[in-house]
Amino acid sequence: MRSCQAITELVSEKIERFIPFTAQIELKMHLLLCKNCRRYAKQLQSIQKLLIQKNSELSNASLSANAKKRIEQTLTQAQRQEK
Repeated sequence: MRSCQAITELVSEKIERFIPFTAQIELKMHLLLCKNCRRYAKQLQSIQKLLIQKNSELSNASLSANAKKRIEQTLTQAQRQEK
């Protein structure tokens, strides 16, 4: 059986991409037995849902021309300071 550290990495990986069937079984078995890893997995799922919700809210928002200009100026100034 994998360690808790390996399981938390697997939970994160599962969110980002498909994991093999055997790894899915290992993950489910570990989460059934370990409340701390189960809690971590639930927290990651909650964070993911919130990020998806915020992303959809932000995609519906639009900036005024003045705000876009201020952002461009700030980015230009920051680039100059890096040089």
